[in-house]
Amino acid sequence: MKKSLIALAALGAFAGAASAQSSVTLYGVLDVGVSKQTNLDLTAYGVSGSSFHTPTRIGIKGTEDLGNGMSAIFDLQTGGIGMGDGKSGNTGGGISFGREAYVGLKGGFGTVKAGLDASVATYGFGGLNLSVISTSDASAAVGIEPVMWYGSSRRPAFVSYTSPNMSGLDVMVGYTLKGTMEDVLTPSYDKASTQARINYAAGPLSVAVVAETARSATSETAYGVGAKYNLGMADVTLRYVKSPNGNDKGLSGGVAAKFGAATAGLQLAKNSETKDMGIELFANYALSKRTTLYADFLQNKKDVGDDVKKLGLGVQHNF
Repeated sequence: MKKSLIALAALGAFAGAASAQSSVTLYGVLDVGVSKQTNLDLTAYGVSGSSFHTPTRIGIKGTEDLGNGMSAIFDLQTGGIGMGDGKSGNTGGGISFGREAYVGLKGGFGTVKAGLDASVATYGFGGLNLSVISTSDASAAVGIEPVMWYGSSRRPAFVSYTSPNMSGLDVMVGYTLKGTMEDVLTPSYDKASTQARINYAAGPLSVAVVAETARSATSETAYGVGAKYNLGMADVTLRYVKSPNGNDKGLSGGVAAKFGAATAGLQLAKNSETKDMGIELFANYALSKRTTLYADFLQNKKDVGDDVKKLGLGVQHNF
């Protein structure tokens, strides 16, 4: 781990040296919390050796001006860093850019990227989650969160195109190749997959439509449609999602109100197939633009089996 951090520091030094010809930025999120989950009968410091609210991560991204309004872009992002012990959860304990690893071109035509990147559904629906997709997310708990289709927000061997913003409207399409590195860990992903989204945002209204074709012989095309509306003091959302396995579909929605530096909200999700109900309460307080205290509570009321309750408190710092 020490060698990995030294290597990362060296990359940061290189970033500074290269800034005269291009823009290179070291960025990240540090998230640490204490959580209690009833069905595990334990108190966890962080979650699975990582973070509680959102994944702790460090990344290096940059852009180079190629002239004529076109730029080359890249992003390398690592996750799996345990805030309880500072160790990496990646194989061998070293740094592995398993969250982002792509190169692209950006210009008046839009943006083209190739490599490992967030899924089209993540880019489309991420902004409609009022708690910013925490580990206490009600929709994910009952299986109707597009960001977690196939258990991950990432897509390997991925090529995508995003259109320019046209009066609030933009489109993104992506293609995940068959026979990717992910198949080594999950052989059932034996199909190439096409993804698409349409997003519209103007004034107080945001709308998203997302879809992803089946990635295995046992899955189905997944889709979701949702909207968020800003009422001034509060945001409200409503979403409908059908997940890839066909057994998870349903409605979710919520409200989040601002009180100065504080935000408090409620999100509900109902799986119409399993009848599971997710109830999420969350609150946060911004100490600054970069540092936030948060509290999350989740109750997953199961139609079959024991209910799950989860409570977490923590702090998140962005740089």
